[in-house]
Amino acid sequence: MIEYEALENMIVITGASKDEVDLVIPSIIDDKQVCLIKENAFSGNNNIISVKIPGSVKVIGEYAFSSCNKLKKVDLDEGVETIEDWAFISSPIETIDLPRSIRNIGTNAFLG
Repeated sequence: MIEYEALENMIVITGASKDEVDLVIPSIIDDKQVCLIKENAFSGNNNIISVKIPGSVKVIGEYAFSSCNKLKKVDLDEGVETIEDWAFISSPIETIDLPRSIRNIGTNAFLG
């Protein structure tokens, strides 16, 4: 189950239950657009194997998927613009497709 904060005009993803394996971030929750994955949202989650992030998410925060020891596949839809510093550090990603919409990849975003 996805965990989130509902702000006035958008949804911020803050995490997920530990039983999520193939994580699919929705683009709309409660009639609001999902725009941000918060820093440390999934950090240290050792169950996630794959994640699909919709184009409505403009920013993937710092350390959002750091140390996800089983994360192998990341699917980013067109529209994602920023991957912040250390977002995927120490996660053993084997497959990732970066859309043309990416404008900024932070320091050490994929280190390790």
